[in-house]
Amino acid sequence: MLTKSKIIGLIASGLYLVPLLIYINQGQLYGSNILTVLSALLIYSSTIFAWIWYFLTIDRSTFFSLILCFVGYSYLVYLFSESSINVPFTMENVSTILFCNYTFLILSSCLISYLLTVRGLMKKTMLIGFGLCFVLLGVFNMIYFMGDADLNTFTKTNNYIYSAVAIIPMIPLLKRKIYINLVMIIVLILAVISLKRGAVFLVSISLLAVIVFQVKSFKGMSVKEKMGYMLIFFFSFFLFSDFLLELYDNSTGLYMRVEQTMEGGTSGRDSMYGKIMVDFFDSDIFNVVFGHGIYSTVNLIGNYAHNDYLEVLYDLGLVGFCFLILFYIKVYTLLKYTESDIDLKCTLILIMIFLYIKSFYSMCIYDFNSFPAFIMLGYVLGHIKMRKQNINLRRK
Repeated sequence: MLTKSKIIGLIASGLYLVPLLIYINQGQLYGSNILTVLSALLIYSSTIFAWIWYFLTIDRSTFFSLILCFVGYSYLVYLFSESSINVPFTMENVSTILFCNYTFLILSSCLISYLLTVRGLMKKTMLIGFGLCFVLLGVFNMIYFMGDADLNTFTKTNNYIYSAVAIIPMIPLLKRKIYINLVMIIVLILAVISLKRGAVFLVSISLLAVIVFQVKSFKGMSVKEKMGYMLIFFFSFFLFSDFLLELYDNSTGLYMRVEQTMEGGTSGRDSMYGKIMVDFFDSDIFNVVFGHGIYSTVNLIGNYAHNDYLEVLYDLGLVGFCFLILFYIKVYTLLKYTESDIDLKCTLILIMIFLYIKSFYSMCIYDFNSFPAFIMLGYVLGHIKMRKQNINLRRK
């Protein structure tokens, strides 16, 4: 039953999540239009308002201070680095400032989600709806990208899979836990179809983590729930195994990717990483400490680093790299506050797997597909905060 507080929560979270869906999915299914412009205005307005709200509160967090330091430092590097100074602000050079803006919006989504959660406005229903729309739009983008090509003869890798992979931290929100494995297997099948090895690895590790947590929660399950879980698990496993064997026998693209992996192929990442590291250590001390400037890896190798750690190290120097590592360490330290809630702990573990692993072989803090992970991180932080408040009230 919809209560007044639920309606207010749906409206408040919807004013942020719905424009976010519209804005980040432009380009493939639809182009820029008045709706996407209005969505961008709502997102930026929500983000700026959230930070003003944060500054006006007495109870500030080291966690969000680290985010602010990282984003603020990124803008400083953009303004004062050699790669930005005296460069005319044209459409050809707009990517450098957008790089900063993407980081600002992605990391700030954590704060917005936190503030809404603490005030009881970020509801599970809205998050599940957002995750469902996010993954469906990702699947539509995958299909659109493939065009009329046959699945068995398609050989291009499909990056739109990360819209499906991104919602994995939201899976513990599902009320019927026995369906979690089925959803995970479906995402794994989509990852195999995409021919993205990193996505397959990321989903596989996440699936193992989910199974471990489900086994731990077996003691609290009834016999009926245990039987349902086992049936869904074996059905999901059979579904994936059968599909994988058939696809491997018929798909040229999958066969080529498996062969490439067996031969040690890294899609050129070893060459890119090597060139970035050599140039970094050959740089003067100023660039080593403060970075070469936003977007500098693209100027060096003609592409992004496909590794957030190297991207930040080269672009923002040791200062920016330290901010990133401290932020990731801070995420890890949250585990001690989730011991009493297995679903919350599972969510946090899945967020950590997504952030830490994807940052190693792809982009995370610069990729719009990371929004669900950071939104869920804010949701976890909000529940930790509410639990602390409840404990303090009991003590009083």
